[in-house]
Amino acid sequence: MSVISILKRYGIRPSKAFSQNFLVALPTIQKLVGEMELGSDDVVLEIGAGLGVMTRLIAEEVKFVYAVEPDEKMVEVLNSELDELENVRILKEDILRLRLSRILPKDEKCVVVGNIPYHITSPILFYIRRNRDFFKKGMFVVQKEVARRLAAKPGSKDYGIVSVLMQSIADVSQRFFISRDSFYPRPDVDSEAIRMVFDPPPSFGITNDEIFVDIVRGAFGQRRKKIINAILGSRLIKAEREEIQGALSKAGLTGNERAEELDIFAFARLARAFEELS
Repeated sequence: MSVISILKRYGIRPSKAFSQNFLVALPTIQKLVGEMELGSDDVVLEIGAGLGVMTRLIAEEVKFVYAVEPDEKMVEVLNSELDELENVRILKEDILRLRLSRILPKDEKCVVVGNIPYHITSPILFYIRRNRDFFKKGMFVVQKEVARRLAAKPGSKDYGIVSVLMQSIADVSQRFFISRDSFYPRPDVDSEAIRMVFDPPPSFGITNDEIFVDIVRGAFGQRRKKIINAILGSRLIKAEREEIQGALSKAGLTGNERAEELDIFAFARLARAFEELS
C-alpha cells in the first residue's frame, strides 16, 4: 500500500511539529533499501519509521528491525500495518533519548537507517556519532545541502564541523539525488541519500575524541580567522597563546592556516599535541 493511501485510510495529516515529509516515491524507497546492501543476518535500527512502507521492505531482507517513531499517531498505524511481521519491534521513542544498550544486542553491530527530519538533522548525526560503536553502516536521507557538507573535502566552502566529525568516524559517500517531488508534503528543498560505513572505522590517529571534537569546533567557530586566533578565541580550548603556538608547531602547522584548509589527519595531530598539554 502506498504512503498516500495509508494516510487517507487513517485520516492522518503530516505533522509540522514532527517535521514530517514522507518519502512517497516507491521506486526511490526500493532503491534506498537496495543501496543498504542488507543481509539475512542483519539487525536494523530505523530512525523515524513513519507509516512503515520502508520498514516492511527492510523486514523482508533482515533478521530484525527496531522501528523508532516518536509520533503516537504513526505508532498506531505501524502497529496496525505491520502487525503480522514477527521480526519488527515498534518503539515509541525520541531517538535522541533512546539508550541503544537497552535494545540492541551486545555482540553484533546493526545497520542504522532513516529519512532524517530536517529540523533535527544535526542532533541526530551527532547522536549517531556518539553511538557509533553500535553501528556497522548507515543509510540516510538528508537535505542536499547537508549531504554536500557531510561529504565535503578540505578547501571547499561546504567543508566544516559536520564534515570533519562524521568523516573522522565513518567512510561517508553521497549515493543519489532525491527530488523534492518525491515527498509529501513537498518540501522546499531537494534531498540526497548518503551512506556511512562505520566498521571498520577510519584510522586517523585520534587518541582523545573529546579533545579532537573541541579542537574542530573551536577551529571552525571562527572559520575565516587564522587557526591560532580561532582557537585562542574559542571557549572550548583553555590555553595561552604560546601553548597554542607550540601545539600547532608540534602538529606541523604554522598557525596561519584556516580551519577549512586542514584535513582530518591535521586535526588529529593537533588534538594529540593539545592532549600532551593537559
